[in-house]
Parts: sequence; structure tokens; C-alpha cells
Amino acid sequence: MPQWSRRRALRAVAATATTVALAGCNDSTDRLDTDQRRDPGDPVTDYETTTVREERVFAPFWLEEYEDEANRPKRPVGGALVTEPLAEGSISFDPDAEAAASLRTFVADTDFQRECVYLWSRTVGGCETLKLADVRRQGDELELEVCRQLQPPDVACERDDEHTFVLAVRLPFPGDDPRIGRRSVHSTCDDEAEPLTPVGGDSE
Repeated sequence: MPQWSRRRALRAVAATATTVALAGCNDSTDRLDTDQRRDPGDPVTDYETTTVREERVFAPFWLEEYEDEANRPKRPVGGALVTEPLAEGSISFDPDAEAAASLRTFVADTDFQRECVYLWSRTVGGCETLKLADVRRQGDELELEVCRQLQPPDVACERDDEHTFVLAVRLPFPGDDPRIGRRSVHSTCDDEAEPLTPVGGDSE
């Protein structure tokens, strides 16, 4: 089985704009095309989630080490699978952002012997939000389905604004050796939603 460093594995996940993954020990890291995925997999229901949002564009977390603050990412970096305690240094959070502090607490409260955390960051319009619709596991691959919906009517917003949104999912199993899987984004939060082009991170 190929051995990946934690930071290298996290970078690989973050660099994949249209997919997200979790896998075990296998020799192939090829993507699975939709036509090949006949079995939707088993539903995962005993997970925990939290979301954070700030009315500005910034990177709540990043995967590299930056000695110079000026070199830190300025936009969301996409996704990261956190599989070890924060003391191991595999991921860093913006020390000056309240949203990032909330994420850090969520990750720190994880029992990494039994759990892992997937973080997904991206920008959204001022009047829209995202919701986790489904989590499924097929063998050693994990699929998260996220849907897009409008903010509640009582929330004042500007459609043309750009906000930073982060979804954090604590999964009920350890996340050894992340690989490439798939994420799907739908236009509305119902079963009849038409799929949109997958989006994520700073690729937009």
C-alpha cells in the first residue's frame, strides 16, 4: 500500500475542485466515473455537522505552512480531510477569524481513533446557502452530496455579495489515507433537483 504523508494527502484532496474522498488501502487513485458507480453505497447517518459563514472572502484554513502571513491564501482552499489531532500540524486555521475558531473547536473535539473530519470551504452568493443532503459509503469511498438553497426570507442579503461558507462533517470512522472520490452539488434541496456543475474552493 502506498504511504502518503498527512500533509501531502490533504493537499491532494484540496486540489480536487470537483471531488471529495476517503479511502482505505488500495493501489489505485483513479477517479470513478459516474457511469461506473452503479451502486449508490450504504447511507451514513451517525455523523455530526456544523457550518460557519462570514460576509467576506477569506481562507478559514489552509494546508501549507506559511512563515510570512502575506503568503497565506486569500480565498477558500476547497476541501481537507483531517485525520489526526491538530497538534500534529496537518492543517492551520486563521487565528483572527471567529468562524475559523469555531471550526478549530469542532475539529479539536474529535476522537481521531474512531472519527475523522471533512472540511469543505467555498464562496457563496450573499442570498444563498448550502446544506449537506446525503452521505454514503461504498467500500473505501465516501460520497457527500450538498445542495444549494436560498437564505430564509427574514435574512437580509445582497445577491451580488460574496461570502465564505464552510461545511464541517465529523464522520464516525477514522480517515486513513484519503484518496479521490466524488461530491455532487444540486440546485435545490429536494429529490428532483437538477445537477449543477460541481464547484469548490478557489477554482471558481
